[in-house]
Amino acid sequence: MAMNHLDAMVLGGVAGAGASPSDVGTPGNPNGFLYPHDVVGTTFYIACNMMLAFTLFFFVQVGQVPKQWKTSVSIAGLVTGI
Repeated sequence: MAMNHLDAMVLGGVAGAGASPSDVGTPGNPNGFLYPHDVVGTTFYIACNMMLAFTLFFFVQVGQVPKQWKTSVSIAGLVTGI
């Protein structure tokens, strides 16, 4: 069974919180993959994955911080997750 573009977007969104190394495809790039020298796409991919990592970090650490900081760490996790 072949995977269409919508399946790939949904799978990429679930696996990488919307950060996928491929996009749906554009007229100049019908395959939808990043070009080797696509600086913007590569940095966007890295930044999205870093935000995902920080989101996980904040939610894991919310139980380790003093009570006065729990709300702030939770909000930081929500902000980086969005």
